Amino acid sequence: MNIYTKIYFILSIMITAPGVFAQIVNLKGGVNFANMAITDNQNIREDTQMRSGFHAGATYGFPTGKNLIFESGLYLSSKGYKSIDKLMHQGQNYEHSEQLNLLYLEIHPLAVRAITNPGIVKIYGTAGPYLSYGLKGTRREEDIAGRNSHITTNKIDWGSGRDVGRLDYGLSLGAGLSIDPIQIGVSYSLGLFNIRNSLGDMIFPIFGKVSDSAKNHVFGISLGYELF
Repeated sequence: MNIYTKIYFILSIMITAPGVFAQIVNLKGGVNFANMAITDNQNIREDTQMRSGFHAGATYGFPTGKNLIFESGLYLSSKGYKSIDKLMHQGQNYEHSEQLNLLYLEIHPLAVRAITNPGIVKIYGTAGPYLSYGLKGTRREEDIAGRNSHITTNKIDWGSGRDVGRLDYGLSLGAGLSIDPIQIGVSYSLGLFNIRNSLGDMIFPIFGKVSDSAKNHVFGISLGYELF
């Protein structure tokens, strides 16, 4: 059973068995604006930019009162960053750009959703930890010298002592509006784990410098639909 079959199996259980596993089931999807906090060995943060991606999955929740819900979620979520370095030498323009694309299976084991004004239009906030497992990734580089360009794309080698550590964890905060059964929300995930491995300099050599730390940061906008 491959990882995608396992994801489908878990989501199927969450959706078809709310009486056993949950009282509230939501499908969610949206856009990610991902970046990384990358610092060198002198603790100087490098200049990287956001790259767009996606997230999609489901949550199930257990109401504990009129205004409080404990919920868990399972998502596919894309992360990474992009960067551009430009210079001019002897009247010639040079540009180097790179983009790191990482796809994770992300679990929110326990989040608290607080509803501030129960009614037709509800305002809610969420907070809790997340745990991610890297599934696949690529690194795309482009070098431009005048009118000439060269593009290379390489697959990420996940795991301890390789390109990028497969695990990631951190904190996630969010807020939104709910008009049953539709939810519109924003979220921010702050990575607390350094995903750079001991051999990871080949992945994070921002502008020719050697990185010492790389942590995921993701801002998300989502649209949800409450099934039950």
